Amino acid sequence: MVLRSVLRQLHRRLSLRPMLGLLFVVGVFVPIGVLLNLPATPKNVDDGAASDDDDGNFAVVHLKPQVRTLEDENDGASLKRRIAELERLRDAVRNDVRDLERRRQSIQQATQTAASRLEETKSRRNALAHDVAKAKAELQATRADLRRLASQRGGGGGVENDVVVVAKRSPDESRGGVRLVEAVPPKRVIVPGVTSQDAAAVPVPFPGERMAGACRLLTCFDFSRCSLTTPFAVHLYDEGSATDESALLRRLALHIKLAPYYTSNPNRACLYLVLVDSRRRQWDENAFKSLAHWRGDGRNHLLVDVTNSTTTDNFPDNVGRAIVARHSNPRHRRGFDVVAPPIAMFSSSSPLPPPPRQLPAFRRYLIYFRGEWNPPARQPLSLATTPADLASIRAHDNEELVVATECTRTAPKDATVVARPGEWHLCGTSSQRVASLSSSTFALILGGGETTTHARLVESLRAGAVPIVVGDVRLPFDDVLDWSRVAFRLADARATELNFFLRAVAEGDVLDMRRRGRFVWETYFGSATRVVDSVVAVVRTRIGLPPNVVAEARTVGVFADGETSPFGEAAGGVAAVEAPSPRFQKNFTLNSYDAWNDSPGALVGMPSVTPFVSALPSGFQYMGPGRGKNLHRTVRDGGPLNGPEFDVLLAGNVPDEQFTIVMLTFDRNLVLTAALERLRNLQYLRTIVVVWNNPQPPPANMEWPNIGIPIHVITTGKNSLNNRFLPFDKIETEAVLSMDDDAHLRHDEIQLAFRVWRENKDRIVGFPGRFHAWDARHPGRWNYNANYSCEMSMVLTGAAFFHKYYMYLYSYTMSQSIRDKVDEYMNCEDIAMNFLVSHVTRKPPVKVTSRWTFRCPGCPEALSGDNSHFEERHECINYFVKVYGYMPLLYTQFRADSILFKTRIPSDRTKCFKFI
Repeated sequence: MVLRSVLRQLHRRLSLRPMLGLLFVVGVFVPIGVLLNLPATPKNVDDGAASDDDDGNFAVVHLKPQVRTLEDENDGASLKRRIAELERLRDAVRNDVRDLERRRQSIQQATQTAASRLEETKSRRNALAHDVAKAKAELQATRADLRRLASQRGGGGGVENDVVVVAKRSPDESRGGVRLVEAVPPKRVIVPGVTSQDAAAVPVPFPGERMAGACRLLTCFDFSRCSLTTPFAVHLYDEGSATDESALLRRLALHIKLAPYYTSNPNRACLYLVLVDSRRRQWDENAFKSLAHWRGDGRNHLLVDVTNSTTTDNFPDNVGRAIVARHSNPRHRRGFDVVAPPIAMFSSSSPLPPPPRQLPAFRRYLIYFRGEWNPPARQPLSLATTPADLASIRAHDNEELVVATECTRTAPKDATVVARPGEWHLCGTSSQRVASLSSSTFALILGGGETTTHARLVESLRAGAVPIVVGDVRLPFDDVLDWSRVAFRLADARATELNFFLRAVAEGDVLDMRRRGRFVWETYFGSATRVVDSVVAVVRTRIGLPPNVVAEARTVGVFADGETSPFGEAAGGVAAVEAPSPRFQKNFTLNSYDAWNDSPGALVGMPSVTPFVSALPSGFQYMGPGRGKNLHRTVRDGGPLNGPEFDVLLAGNVPDEQFTIVMLTFDRNLVLTAALERLRNLQYLRTIVVVWNNPQPPPANMEWPNIGIPIHVITTGKNSLNNRFLPFDKIETEAVLSMDDDAHLRHDEIQLAFRVWRENKDRIVGFPGRFHAWDARHPGRWNYNANYSCEMSMVLTGAAFFHKYYMYLYSYTMSQSIRDKVDEYMNCEDIAMNFLVSHVTRKPPVKVTSRWTFRCPGCPEALSGDNSHFEERHECINYFVKVYGYMPLLYTQFRADSILFKTRIPSDRTKCFKFI
């Protein structure tokens, strides 16, 4: 009884942790057992008192009462001393634990302080790097100014000794590395026979033919003002534009001053732009010489004819070495002057009209032409198409061939664009002609002059009628535009065979040329501002400078001070190689001719790393120029690539590629954190960008999972589904995996899709397939369909890979009306991206094998749960078709599976992916 009382008191007094309690039990009861000398098997039991139960699990022992003696009292005193000793040990252990806890807290605080200092150091380093880059750019500009001043004063003396620093890729460094090399600025070429001292008095090569044969870019353009290491800059003269009454001039001047190539500092300009309106100001030789930077001969000046009439010949003759851009130029210097359409046609500032339907390929009328001959004063040297030739064409089939050789009272001669002698007058208004052309398959364009020819050409492109150009005529921007993709050209002698020629054109050719013609019109001829931008771009292309590149979307974090990461940058990662994709790598070596003739055109600068680059040969990863063979692991002894080897090696033609996940979320914090946690240890994942669409910042107590990969949480200030496709600067890879926060994908599914995308970089590669279906109940309309089908035409971007290049196209070049429709419905952004990619590539997407469903079963209801979801998607498809003018989506019956899918292989080998 005394022992039990002591134990109860100890139990009440002791408040140790579980481990200390265990130590106490071991340290107390074992010695007590020794002191009491209790036997393993009880001896003092009553006969028959100890009996096993039926199951044999325990026995009841009855102890006989003991008589307390002096020896027992001594044992009690020893027990008390032992208990006191144990209490002392307990207190010592408790103190040691407290000391360890204090040391742990101190070390944790020191670690947090060091991490904070590291982040501050990174921020200071980034700020210093930004300042250094800015200082280098300013130094570069200052050196350029000094070179120009030296060239102006001393005729270029000493320029050869000046150097600038330019970043150039080194072949022996990893992707993304650069090496600084010295670049000598372009030299200033002086016309032979003229010394540098009298460069300002260079004789002007006039008049007439002597001028036409004298000026070339090398002799009449100062390349020293346009270095490859400085941005292309244009300065606009305010003469005749800022204070002029012409609305066209004011609109053009405002547009140019807002353009990315404009500079208000004339000392940094490569090109000087003059808007010439000869009807509002008397431009002559003295007027040009009075320009502040004419410098005697007008080098590096671009004179754009914006005269609000096409009938005047008052354009000045004495233009020196300035470049002339106008629709009709008798003294045209080939390769130097620019052939542009008459800007007077584009006086309206209204937005671009929707394109006419591209289908059917053959419209109501086969060809359209309405005009009246304006004979020249004297017989031309070349044979032109006469009214008699057109009459012979019309006689074959008067119902399909709309060919009229005289203007009527309902369609009189157009007074805004009057034909010159030797040209055909335009009949009716521009809107009347476009309406007729919209019902015609082809548009007849007759040569003899550029004024009405260019007008007919632009109107035919706008209406979707394929131009048939008969005769020798200079077409706008003919040195950069491939007109063979847009129009047919025939000699005058074949005008009588036109009827036969038109019926031999295939439907596919008609549709392809109609689509390309629409691209040319929208990009270069859609408005007066587009024409002026195109003229400037032609000169920029000739001197070998790239356009100013589009800006990436600036990332603003949702955390304090605009920080994007909830816990700083994660060190390392699961990827073995850090391989950011190169950006703007081929600005100077890109084929400018292809850039002019393919979407998005040459007026804007896009990243040169596009999904259309040629694939490297297979040997590159083993024999690359000092990099590939030492950068990754290869299969030992050239064995088969499966099982463990396949799991650790990305392989393919680019063995060190990675991807970025862009995840859109709105007010589903638990779903988001669970989705991020599922991405832990995902191979080849470089960065996660979370687009926080909620205007409210995340709660302060939100627990963000640290999965070893940098996570950037970005806010855009607006709740828009278009934010999913903004080209954020935090996206440093070509591959982008767009994911919804409620999408459940296994790691092997993501890896399979990534490998498939690497072989189809120009397509959308993903999991949820959908298709567009013809609405038989409402002819001319389409429906969005999500039912199971043997074919598909869309892959939804809630779980799909695509190239970052398409994010630039979606955000900066795709029609704004499509993005507005997405904001209106808060829907259809995935359909819009599928339309865009199919329109650019003319290829369907690629579906990858996945589970039966990948949606989160317990997540809150998404936008797709609304009953109006499918109705809105029906409307989106039909609206997008109107914007594009045709249905760009293409069907496919192809699906990408793993190589060893459903393949029986030996037991010592394993599949590429276990469940796929």
